[in-house]
Amino acid sequence: LSVKDAATASSARIYAPSRWSRDGLVQSGVPPERIEVIGHGIDPTLWRPASPEERAEARVRIGWTDDFVFLSVGAMTGNKGIDLLLRGFAAMLDRHPQARLVLKGADALFRSQDLLRGHLADLPTVQRHAVVGRLTYVGANYPLLDMVTLYQISDAYVSPYRAEGFNLPVLEAAACGLPVICTAGGATDDFTTGAYALPIDAEFDDGRRVLAPSVHSLTAQMHRCIEDGSWRRQAAIAGPALVAARHTWRHAADGLLRALAAVADAQSGAESVAEPVGEEPLRLHIGGKEPKPGWKILNIAPGDRVDFVGDCADLSRFEADAVDEIYASHVLEHLGYAEELPKAFKEFHRVLKPGGVAKISVPDLEALCRIFLHPRADTRARFQVMRILFGGQTDPHDFHKSGLTYEFLQDYLSVAGFREMRRVDSFGLFDDASTLKLGGVAVSVNVAAVK
Repeated sequence: LSVKDAATASSARIYAPSRWSRDGLVQSGVPPERIEVIGHGIDPTLWRPASPEERAEARVRIGWTDDFVFLSVGAMTGNKGIDLLLRGFAAMLDRHPQARLVLKGADALFRSQDLLRGHLADLPTVQRHAVVGRLTYVGANYPLLDMVTLYQISDAYVSPYRAEGFNLPVLEAAACGLPVICTAGGATDDFTTGAYALPIDAEFDDGRRVLAPSVHSLTAQMHRCIEDGSWRRQAAIAGPALVAARHTWRHAADGLLRALAAVADAQSGAESVAEPVGEEPLRLHIGGKEPKPGWKILNIAPGDRVDFVGDCADLSRFEADAVDEIYASHVLEHLGYAEELPKAFKEFHRVLKPGGVAKISVPDLEALCRIFLHPRADTRARFQVMRILFGGQTDPHDFHKSGLTYEFLQDYLSVAGFREMRRVDSFGLFDDASTLKLGGVAVSVNVAAVK
């Protein structure tokens, strides 16, 4: 059976580990409403950075004291992009001869060493000799604690993959404090951020559904990783913190339990109702944290009360004309004004039903500027304005990229296709920043836009 036929013949729900996986299933014919994205996780008590003393001792024992070690773990199969990694590594050795590439394969399952030999044979002779002299290959099965140690004593993790369902080694590496270099546009987009990951530019082949990472971009990011010690130190802190806060097996299990409970509740409700009562309205609270009857929460980060984890600029899980109402308070300023904001507004317009309303609140750039420049504003007030303008910066998502006014919102909404807009004092829906005041002055622009 094809994937589409199998899905048609069954009523089973599918739990995909990433949006990349979900999109592939949808492209193969699986109805999107039958798929829930629930990512993998790690155990932060196991996957963690080593102490400086543990790391130094292990590196002396192995002989890596003067090396900058790039690690990559995988089967060495074509989707892993090892051929690209070898080429990128060869290109950077002239500038950084202290670099070492460590590849951990799985010979018992995939004949990884034979695949690696084939990739090496494809390199030009000069490059092949240069790479072999700075290459360490490990193909044997490692106990789990030894795998953890291998991550801990490396300096960076590299994964120029073409296609992955999730790519768990990237998450493991980040949890161990390694800066990560990985392909942009794939499954790792779900859990990597610029705080600890450098993206490899890649083109997407929609027909074959694979990515084509740029060797030039890969090499440039490897250079940066070696040369930017400040960024590496930041990544060593941010990676473990973010993974432990959002991507453990507990988070994964909680997500699965919520999804299963929702299915059970739906089935129970269906069994208890004798006559159809009509479809329940779908109202999305974008960026929300607190539940409210009649609303579903979509947030970039998982949480106990989050119904959908995802980016508000990508609402592809929802069909066109499927949503009755959207509420987004102090969310859109986190998006870039050039590309991300227009994309989000177009997505809002696409998923809303005709006559549906987008209720949007953002910091008012004009009001904040007036407060900041007021002659009686003290340092504390000006600092508070600065925090609202640039974000609290308490986590990798809490940074603002856009300053917005009512006029700016009108322009964005008009271009996206909204036919009616009006400014309101309050929506009266949630107790949040949409009603925030500084010194008695409202500092939010609240707009209701009708499709």
